[in-house]
Amino acid sequence: MASPTARALALLFLAACGDSSSDANETEEWPAAASGKTHQEFSSVAVDALATPPTANDCITDVTSGEKKFTCEGITYLVLVHPQCLEKQCGVIFDIHGATMSGLQMRDNTLLNEIAPQAGYIYVNPSKVDANTGGTWQLTNDPPKIGRALDKVIAAYHPNPKRIHVTGFSQGGFTTLWFLQNKNAVLASAAPFAGALEQPEWANDAWQPRVPMLIVNGRTDTASQIGNSDMMVDAFVKGFALTGGEQVAGDAGYSWKKWTGAGNMELGYIVHEYGGQALLAGHCIPGGTDLSGAPNNFGLNATTCSTGTNPFSWGDLVLKWFIEHPKS
Repeated sequence: MASPTARALALLFLAACGDSSSDANETEEWPAAASGKTHQEFSSVAVDALATPPTANDCITDVTSGEKKFTCEGITYLVLVHPQCLEKQCGVIFDIHGATMSGLQMRDNTLLNEIAPQAGYIYVNPSKVDANTGGTWQLTNDPPKIGRALDKVIAAYHPNPKRIHVTGFSQGGFTTLWFLQNKNAVLASAAPFAGALEQPEWANDAWQPRVPMLIVNGRTDTASQIGNSDMMVDAFVKGFALTGGEQVAGDAGYSWKKWTGAGNMELGYIVHEYGGQALLAGHCIPGGTDLSGAPNNFGLNATTCSTGTNPFSWGDLVLKWFIEHPKS
C-alpha cells in the first residue's frame, strides 16, 4: 500500500482547516484525490435520511457542504462536509494532530480527507493554531475544548449517533484517550496512535459504556515508547477483564492483536516496525505523503514513516475499522 507509520514529536496531532469560498450543493462533484495515492473503495455509511436539516450555531456558522473553517474557543477546525451529509445522516470523524504539527500536515499523513467524506463522514481536523502553522496542544485545557467542539458539530449537522469517532497521533493520541475517558458515551469507537503519555487509571469496571479502541505504537518510537504503550494495553486488558490477545493480522512490518470483553468491548493493538522520523525514529504514521521536502510540513519534521517494507496505509485501515465498529 502506501508508506510507513508516523509518530512525531511529543504526541503530534494537528487538525487541518481550510476555506469555504464556494458553497456546494447536492449536485457538486466531490474533488478527486490529490495525493496520487490508490485507496480502497468504501461504500457510504450515510443511508438514513436526515430528520432535521443542518442548523448553524455560535461555533459552526455555515452548514452548507464543502470545505469550511471554524474557530471555536480559540481553536481552528477544518471541516469537510460532503453534499450527501445535507440529506442523510453521516457519521463524524475527528482527526487530531500532534505537537508542532499543522492541520494540513496531519491530513498529508492520514489522507482521510480523500476518503472519509465520500464514505459518509463529516471529517474534522482540530488545529491548535491554524491550518498552515504548526502548534502544540495544552494537554490540560485543550482536550475539553475539542470535546465541546464535537458537541457543536453534532448539534449542527445531526449526524448518525452510532457513528461518532475520534483518532489522533502523538498529542492527538493522548487527546483521543481523553475522549475515551471523558466522552465515551458519545463515541462509537476510537483509535489513539502513539499516545502512551500516561497510564489509564480509569481502566476499571466503572468505565461505562464500553468503546472499542484500536491502539497503535511504533516499536522504535522514542516519544510514545513501546514499553509505556505495552503497559497501557495491559492496563486495559486487566481493567476491563478482556480475553484473547491472539494475532489477527500482520506481516514483517507490523502485528495486530485483539482482545474482547463484556459490553461489546474490543481492543486492537498494532505495533509497527517502521521508522524514519528524523528525531523520534518510529514516531511516525504509515501510508501518507508527509515526507522530507513535502510542501505542507512547513519546515517541521516530516512524520510519515519512510523506512520499512510494504507498510500498511493508516488512513485506509482506520477508516475501515471505524466503518466496522459503529455503536452497538
